[in-house]
Amino acid sequence: MKKYRLGTTISMKHYALLKKHMGKSDTQQKVLERALESLDEKAQPSTTMSWENEVLIKLLNEKVVCTILKTSLKVMLEAIPFEETFGDNKENTMEYILALIYQKPVAEMSLKEIMDGLTSIARGSNWVDSINYTDDGDYYTLREVHNLGLNGSKIIQASHENLFNACGLKYQTTISENSLFQKIYKKT
Repeated sequence: MKKYRLGTTISMKHYALLKKHMGKSDTQQKVLERALESLDEKAQPSTTMSWENEVLIKLLNEKVVCTILKTSLKVMLEAIPFEETFGDNKENTMEYILALIYQKPVAEMSLKEIMDGLTSIARGSNWVDSINYTDDGDYYTLREVHNLGLNGSKIIQASHENLFNACGLKYQTTISENSLFQKIYKKT
């Protein structure tokens, strides 16, 4: 490989960094070459994307019309009369989003796909602070923690239950002011 001579001056701060990264066996040349390669790699877009990020990109490319701070959403949710506003809402937004993600109707999805999709949507939308599920044999246990108050729990509950009803799934739900726990039974 052809080599080129380089002559330059650097500040004391950057010289200290160069010495720090030289260690026992590296030369100044190797440290500078690695640094330049690292800069080049950072300039290249990453080719791998997490499942949650893919879901978020799909949602953002669809019908998202606004964003709102979580604290503002909590204030609005606390101010509305839940039963009058959402009490008999049967709109199944989750079913639509899952169909968008997987490109097939929910009736053709496995329960694992539905659970993975729900958790990805929750993480991508940032409604909840924590969400996970476990396979507990005859059912999945879904655990969500948030800071949106009781109306937030009720909206999340209704959203999930509308989806589970559309899929013909049996479930049990326990909610509190800052959490939602659901057992979703596997079809037998």
